[in-house]
Amino acid sequence: LTRISYANTSTVAAREFSCCALNDLSCEAKNRQKMTCTSVLTSMVKIASFNDDASLIAQEYAVKVILNLSAEANNRKRMASQKGLLSVLVQRAASSNGNPTKDDVKQAVINLVSAL
Repeated sequence: LTRISYANTSTVAAREFSCCALNDLSCEAKNRQKMTCTSVLTSMVKIASFNDDASLIAQEYAVKVILNLSAEANNRKRMASQKGLLSVLVQRAASSNGNPTKDDVKQAVINLVSAL
């Protein structure tokens, strides 16, 4: 799923579906520790960093995956150390328009920074 989500050859639909599946998996607390690995974190950071309108849905799912994984306190130090993760969350919080996700992102940043 992570390879599909950010591969240059993947279609927009394939990105969306793979990120949606990763989001669904990350909603289950029992999956979160296993999912907090380099491949998942790297792909979610890459997708959340895309600057194209075609990938907006995939970007939203990628941020949701990051938020879900950060809900586990044991994952936070590993996540906070992931290259680009904190900066992509800060960018997301700065560009959001006051929706609930913005508050969730801000809280995740606080939690992740506290874990360092």
